[in-house]
Amino acid sequence: MESKETYELIGKNIDYIREQKNMKVPEFATYIKTSKTQLINVIKGERGFSITKLFEIAETTNFSINFILTGNKITTQEEITEKLVLAEEYIKKAADILNSVKAMTG
Repeated sequence: MESKETYELIGKNIDYIREQKNMKVPEFATYIKTSKTQLINVIKGERGFSITKLFEIAETTNFSINFILTGNKITTQEEITEKLVLAEEYIKKAADILNSVKAMTG
């Protein structure tokens, strides 16, 4: 992927995060500790943030670095945790079923 395409994708993803936080550009710029001008340039795909800054944004916003870089829709640590809890519940149910079958065939 070319740099311009990468900048545009990351800018789009950061703007999505801003929208999800229900913040205007100036407010979001303050929230992620950057200037309004820098944020606008990133959203437009004209500039990029350093990888360190992208990790800081991920931590501050509770969106994954994976989402910022790729747009993958599992976006927050909370959503990842919810999916892991759900998977654990399914595994426990499967184990219960196997134990019931084992007890019946005994």
